[in-house]
Amino acid sequence: MSLPVFNLVGSSVSEVKRDVRSLRWFRRAFLEQVTAISQASHIKFDVDTTCLAGAFLDWSRSFEAQKPDKHREKRSFVDFAAGLMLVELLQAAPLKARATRLNRDGSCPATFWPEGYTYVAFCLNIRQAVLKQNFGEVCTPASALDDLEAWTAFQEAVYVDVWQAAPFLDLFSGENPDWFGYDDFRTLMQRRSQPSQTGAIRLVWDDERSVEAEQAPSFPVRQSLDPSITRVLVDLRVMSNQTELYVEELTNQIQAYGVPISHAETAARFADAPINLAITHVAILAGQICPSAFISSFEARLATRYRQDLASRSGLAQVVRELANASVSITVVSQESTEHGRAFLERFMESLPDTKDLTMQIETCDAEHIVTLAKPDPKACMLVSDDKKWIAAAKQRGVKTIGIAAPVGQRRALDQSMPDIVIDGFHHFPKTSV
Repeated sequence: MSLPVFNLVGSSVSEVKRDVRSLRWFRRAFLEQVTAISQASHIKFDVDTTCLAGAFLDWSRSFEAQKPDKHREKRSFVDFAAGLMLVELLQAAPLKARATRLNRDGSCPATFWPEGYTYVAFCLNIRQAVLKQNFGEVCTPASALDDLEAWTAFQEAVYVDVWQAAPFLDLFSGENPDWFGYDDFRTLMQRRSQPSQTGAIRLVWDDERSVEAEQAPSFPVRQSLDPSITRVLVDLRVMSNQTELYVEELTNQIQAYGVPISHAETAARFADAPINLAITHVAILAGQICPSAFISSFEARLATRYRQDLASRSGLAQVVRELANASVSITVVSQESTEHGRAFLERFMESLPDTKDLTMQIETCDAEHIVTLAKPDPKACMLVSDDKKWIAAAKQRGVKTIGIAAPVGQRRALDQSMPDIVIDGFHHFPKTSV
């Protein structure tokens, strides 16, 4: 969807650069932005005006303390002030979307993260008005503003460090982001005035790891994949929690027929069993010979949940495409039954455009036998996992390793000194040279 705008300039003598420093104007403009987003997306919002006022006051104090005296820096300060405003809005969180199944489907940025999208729209619109009035610039939002992958990365980044919101606003506005810190304008200007020393950051293994790679920010710079890698083993648990989703939805389905059952009991009795066994269980306890529409309603429930699960894996999809284009083979490794894993892979492959020739294998394995999948050349193989035992076993046999510190599904403690590199998600996965 296009960026919803509103009437920022109230009259011919109105100057947004001046007006925005008024709490009354700021509050009115923000509420008008919320209304514009709500009308475009059909999402209703609740606004905490006290939190909104707090965000404004914090932004205003920092604005006044950091505004430059040099005329040549005033244009850059517009970008900085807009990013600062976004940071304060995210920290104060004055907006809350009323979630429903219809308006939180996650199919576009506005529904994927309604609050974040509204904050970004507001800051971009104010930035655009100031640049047009004071610098004669006509701004067009970048394509990243409609890119769900960029929004997934944005949300992940600000969860770790809210100051990453500022360079993401630069990305959405079409500017070149500065990912190395954004909280001090003078420091930012000093760094930009120095000759650039940024180059391609390559992933170097073991004792040869470069200082530049260690000092690089963990997000969003992506290091480069060692070109000797020809095969990647991916732990199914860091790709998907399909088994957990299946058990959770089957538990809900059984309970919907009035049959009490816990998540643990469903997992133990029905996770790896034919669905007919669960139907028989319901039939006996509910007194129905054939529970009406059990399978169809369960499949619909599960399909919805799986679609939501796949929508959150845009980073994984990008990595798979890049590896395939670089002729790196991919094997999914499962420690448990591969039934749900194969079902996940089928849906995942169907969700990838332009990958008709791509194949992904799935194998059942444990930590002791992980090296067998890396033959004949373990040094040309890489394991991606969040399991300490798997990583330790792979490293012992010469397999390079990437640890996922914050995987989808259940979080597992990961000793970050064990893998060759640790990433927060697939958006940080080393890029191929192709």
